[in-house]
Amino acid sequence: MRLAVPNTIGWVLGFYSFFHLLLNIISELIRFADREFYKDWWNCRNLEEYWKTWNLPVHNFFVRHCYTPLLKKGWSKVGANILVFFLSALAHEYLVCVPLGVVSYYAFLAMLLQAPAIFIEKSLSKYLRLQDSELGNVSFWLFFCFIGQPVCMFIYYSLYVHNHPS
Repeated sequence: MRLAVPNTIGWVLGFYSFFHLLLNIISELIRFADREFYKDWWNCRNLEEYWKTWNLPVHNFFVRHCYTPLLKKGWSKVGANILVFFLSALAHEYLVCVPLGVVSYYAFLAMLLQAPAIFIEKSLSKYLRLQDSELGNVSFWLFFCFIGQPVCMFIYYSLYVHNHPS
């Protein structure tokens, strides 16, 4: 818990700084009309809703340039979804490993496992009849923000310290 609260506060401040402040300033300077960079991800009731609302520029890019073309080529929704999460997992691993100078696969796996986690969460929610329940929002904040991200921070910190002993 000592790492979860500061990590979540830092993550929310980073989100606000980038998505609300920086992107709106850049949009104002270049006169970009579409200013919807995120929706209310903090109220999401499941992981799928979170991934569709927290980073709209990336979500829209993947839908427009990967997901929809794959569907038009005859891919199933599940297959296209898994490929999109695979590409996103590669990008997340790159964005974590390059600045830290650490080669690993943890961010890749964490991101890639979101696709089956969404499927399991949907199935479980349907089975327990919790589709419109606030329990999904509680589980998102508990598992994603207060357990998942701090664990990832700890893993990458340990890897960084191990690879850069000075």
